[in-house]
Amino acid sequence: MTENFKPKILIIIATSIVGGPGKGLFQFLSFAPKEQFDYLLCNFSVKGLDSGDFVREARKRSVNLHLFEQKYYYDPALISQGRELIRRHDFNIIQTHGHKANFIARFMKRSIQIPWLCFVHGWTDEDLKIRIYNRIDRWAIKGADRIVAVSEAMKDRLVKIGIPEQIITIIYNAIEDNGFYKEPPDLDLRKKFTYDDDTLLVGVIGRLSKEKGQRIFLDAWERVCKQETNIKALLIGDGPDREMLEKISAQKGLENKVIFLGHQLNPHPFYRILDLVVMPSLSEGLPNVPLEALAHNKPIVATSVGGTPEIIEDGKNGILVKPGDLESLSTAIIELLLNKEKRDSLSARGISTLYPKFSPENRARQILSLYQEMLS
Repeated sequence: MTENFKPKILIIIATSIVGGPGKGLFQFLSFAPKEQFDYLLCNFSVKGLDSGDFVREARKRSVNLHLFEQKYYYDPALISQGRELIRRHDFNIIQTHGHKANFIARFMKRSIQIPWLCFVHGWTDEDLKIRIYNRIDRWAIKGADRIVAVSEAMKDRLVKIGIPEQIITIIYNAIEDNGFYKEPPDLDLRKKFTYDDDTLLVGVIGRLSKEKGQRIFLDAWERVCKQETNIKALLIGDGPDREMLEKISAQKGLENKVIFLGHQLNPHPFYRILDLVVMPSLSEGLPNVPLEALAHNKPIVATSVGGTPEIIEDGKNGILVKPGDLESLSTAIIELLLNKEKRDSLSARGISTLYPKFSPENRARQILSLYQEMLS
């Protein structure tokens, strides 16, 4: 590329919430030097329906945003809309996040020969519809020129399904060093959930779906509550399993020990009031929860799935247990709740283990370097 060349990137994502991929996009657009590239961020809309938190957040941030108009989920008209957008604005790279964006990009590539960069964040399999989407996605991404995997574990999964190793680049998710751990907890918020000053709060943060393991957590929490009474668990997030999880909680008699708070656009005030974070996932790509917990200097018990062991070093900045192992999960939670000294020891090492590996500046440099490499 010439010295003054600014690549134009068409970024496509299909989401209504500000989840992990959405947070990563907003973060990248905030930290990447604006003089090095131009972009257009695309999402999807249906006439007459609310576009969701992601679009509201993009507009709040004054992001350069375009909405594809669709009549239904896999509307073939989206492909022609994408082609026309590329022709009109002369983009240099297509960048996609998620199965719908990947599907559209694969078909656009047939007639518009510009490089395609695909970010793979991970797959879930909670129901038949999602499993079908996953099969479509695994077919679609095989047309990408370059793929970003969010962890070593995700790279291994991609190689196993036939993606050439040489086109995969690992770029970790990142967390900003905003001095979260220096800010005092909101005591009024904490008092909403505690019996008294000695109550310990445990947070389980993430989408309420099978792969996140909240069902296993409730089984473990039932055991924990038999040994420690002055405790409460806050389940922060929403999803398809919420009704089922609430019923299980009630059946176990945990109504006073488990509080479902739904999706929180800003989870940081909740991290500050927690004494322990638990991540009981059965599968992951590279989750944001351990990054956020460490940035708040909070101790964490997490399952050793996906890229989590690339963030959490067992016994150093958190405790790792086997996924689905009820005994190990409940034992680790009880051990930390009963041992403040160990909680404090893990907390003290939290944020120091994040940087520079998981810094937004480092992630932005890697993505911009990949753009340059693709266009060289």
